Amino acid sequence: MEQKGHFINVLPDGGLVIFLAVAKERDVRPKRSGGFYLHLLLADRTGDVPARVWDSAEETAKLFGPDDVVKVRGRIERYNRKTQLIVQRIRHYDAFILDARKESHDSLGTEARTTEVVDPEPASGSDPEGGGNEEP
Repeated sequence: MEQKGHFINVLPDGGLVIFLAVAKERDVRPKRSGGFYLHLLLADRTGDVPARVWDSAEETAKLFGPDDVVKVRGRIERYNRKTQLIVQRIRHYDAFILDARKESHDSLGTEARTTEVVDPEPASGSDPEGGGNEEP
């Protein structure tokens, strides 16, 4: 089951989410066990949420720049009593798409900044993102 229309300030306490946000911070940091992870601070007009990319951190950091809009899919979890997002997929969200949506809707907040909450256990053979092969 998908729910649309949520912003960062109303993300669920857990589960899989897909949403658009601005990458306000983007830092490649060392892991305690060796290697690197990507620390992000994702924001929209309602707030922000820290996010982590554990695999392919350096390559992922090259996909978008500071203050770029990104489409992200990940799992919300609590760590040290704080909400964070563990990123599964992330990509740059092209400006021309935002411009097209802005022209077709009264406000950018209507469509372009929605959050989808995806049922973590979809029916067998179904796509939790509602079909299609679009990459977030």
